[in-house]
Amino acid sequence: MPAFLHEAWSLAAGEQRARLAVALARVWAWSGDASRAASFASEALAAAESLGDDPLLAQALDAQ
Repeated sequence: MPAFLHEAWSLAAGEQRARLAVALARVWAWSGDASRAASFASEALAAAESLGDDPLLAQALDAQ
């Protein structure tokens, strides 16, 4: 599953990319690989803040 999410993330932009970054952060965190999750969570957090999307911001914070 991470491979499919990563491929979609690499092709996405804007809000879609941020939502996929949240999903990837959660997948890596739940699999026990917090170091891989961190960069995706950081990207999602920065995107949510720049977009002013509060629900996305909550998801990004939860994915950290």
